Amino acid sequence: MQLGATMAMGDHTLFAEYDSEVNADGGDATTTLTLGAARTHSTDSGMWFYDISLVQTTDETATTGVNGEAGDRMRLPVTIGFETKATSWLTWRASIQQSLYGSFEGTTSGNETSARTANLGVGASLTWGSLRVDGSVASQTNSTLGSNNLLSNVSAVYTF
Repeated sequence: MQLGATMAMGDHTLFAEYDSEVNADGGDATTTLTLGAARTHSTDSGMWFYDISLVQTTDETATTGVNGEAGDRMRLPVTIGFETKATSWLTWRASIQQSLYGSFEGTTSGNETSARTANLGVGASLTWGSLRVDGSVASQTNSTLGSNNLLSNVSAVYTF
């Protein structure tokens, strides 16, 4: 289940999201709560965007936890990105996200360690009339875009 809300406040957009997903091993769900604020700034060459959020994740499975251990994670990531229209049919974008703070407390050991992360992302939108195909590639925790540790998404939108 995923629920989210946004609210405009002056030049910023406040956002909140609740995400709960059942783990593959049948154990407790992994739950993530995100609270944050974002802003965009348009220029002649494109659009800059940035946000800051507080992300609390609980009951992670051992495969997604830190050092192979399940536990609770808290992060304070800042994201900065840019999007520009290259042609009438092509839009490019890129972003970098860095955690200003990150902690992880293991459920088995009770040890608290740093869980600061850095992520890179790039994407493009291709537009043909009423059809837009959008794709993005992002690094997972502390990896580079050239590694095998990538997330990718592709979507198609048709406007009637």
